[in-house]
Amino acid sequence: MVILLFLVVIGAGAFFLPRFGLRPGRLGLLLKEASHGSPLSPSESPSQTLPVLKEEKVSSSEPRKEEGIEIKGIKKEKEEEVPVVKKPKAAGEKRSKPLLASRPKKASPPKRPKLTPPRAQKRAPSVEDLASLLQAAYLQMELGDLREALDLYNRVLERDPKNVEALTNRGIIFQRMGKLSLAERDLEMALEVAPEDKAALNAMGVLCMRKGELLKASAYFERARDVAAMINMALLHWQRGELEKVIPLLKEAEGMDPYNPYPYYYEALFFQRKGEEERAKALLEISARLARERGEVGLLQRLEGKR
Repeated sequence: MVILLFLVVIGAGAFFLPRFGLRPGRLGLLLKEASHGSPLSPSESPSQTLPVLKEEKVSSSEPRKEEGIEIKGIKKEKEEEVPVVKKPKAAGEKRSKPLLASRPKKASPPKRPKLTPPRAQKRAPSVEDLASLLQAAYLQMELGDLREALDLYNRVLERDPKNVEALTNRGIIFQRMGKLSLAERDLEMALEVAPEDKAALNAMGVLCMRKGELLKASAYFERARDVAAMINMALLHWQRGELEKVIPLLKEAEGMDPYNPYPYYYEALFFQRKGEEERAKALLEISARLARERGEVGLLQRLEGKR
């Protein structure tokens, strides 16, 4: 009976060993127990006594250990971390804003400036332009080119209708041309803009002298009371025949401006009329020197004619 059981166990082991993964050591233990008289009881079936071992699938990427036995020759690769994808929250739940890496914002194209048509406005006259025109006009006036000087003053007044210098000198040009009404209009306009302008007052006084209005002329000269006014008042008294008042007034003008050549010039003319040539010649030389120093072109031309 024992022998028969032994054979049955051997046959069962040979059949079930590969299926249940039993090792020879385990089978030897069972045979040893059977040989020592510890047979299985008839009520115990082999399936109850021997535990059924389930086959485990071993990944080729990691080594398998079975009760102290390691399967060598298989490298364990480093496991890759799999990003966790969060499930989106329901519609009613509050969403937190995702943290995004900072990235440059795409530049928007520059806005084009709105092109508006230029307003129709009057261009302010350039100070440099006006100064150049006034200087050129005065030079032409001193040289005796009254037409050119008149044209230049007209250009100044087109840009600046209230320019006192242009109005005054244009009035003087009209006087020399014999257009006394036009001269009076310009001088009145100049005095409306600048009532105490000395050049305009002197020019108006000279105009009154030419018109024979000597009292009005004297009043304008008294208002001006400068070097030119003293000279004009001396000429007024000379015209009246009041010769004793001429030299004192010219000397007063010399005292106001010792470097002005005009008082010496008219003083020389006065002594010439009196026949005092040597005295007049000395005064003309002084006047010429001062005229050259001050650039009085018109006066220099007159002095050349006197020699």
